[in-house]
Amino acid sequence: MATSPAFVREYAHGAVEAGAAVVVVQGSHAPVRGIELHCGVPIFHDPGPLFRQGRRTAQPQDFYVRWGNGPAARAADAGNPRGVRGPRRCPRRRPGTHEVLHPREGVAHEPGFFVPVCEVDDEHRVTAVTLHPASWSGGTKAATGFPRRLTGAPATAVLEHVRALSAAYGTDVRLDGDTARIELGR
Repeated sequence: MATSPAFVREYAHGAVEAGAAVVVVQGSHAPVRGIELHCGVPIFHDPGPLFRQGRRTAQPQDFYVRWGNGPAARAADAGNPRGVRGPRRCPRRRPGTHEVLHPREGVAHEPGFFVPVCEVDDEHRVTAVTLHPASWSGGTKAATGFPRRLTGAPATAVLEHVRALSAAYGTDVRLDGDTARIELGR
């Protein structure tokens, strides 16, 4: 879940080659994915969901099928939406039924996500990106899911995670206190 599928990269590269100044991929159901530079243009393979509407009760159907589960898995998983870790038995398991398998990443909230702020030149080309680490607020149901900025050790954890994920794409993410930067060298 840490990298985008081949078709997403192909689409993102095509968008850049057709003139896109930046590409943001969303909806992976991974907490966060890395950053790639293609032809000098940033591709954010998934900075993470900026807002969450409450707590997720089930993943999209393809998420379950990908991990070898049948079509009944999604309905069964709705009974235990948070705190699921790796393979487990369905909370509504009956004799002869299946187990729901999925990775921790699909329901994880840690270490957080990032908000990219792009600097652009007079021709609207991105010249640098500053990454601001964030997490989701908790507390009341009304406040749950709003972003909050991270500082200190939690910020470093998010930025180190993004740096490691981005290294797979050959992107140099440089930490700078509670933020990180990517220089595009234009």
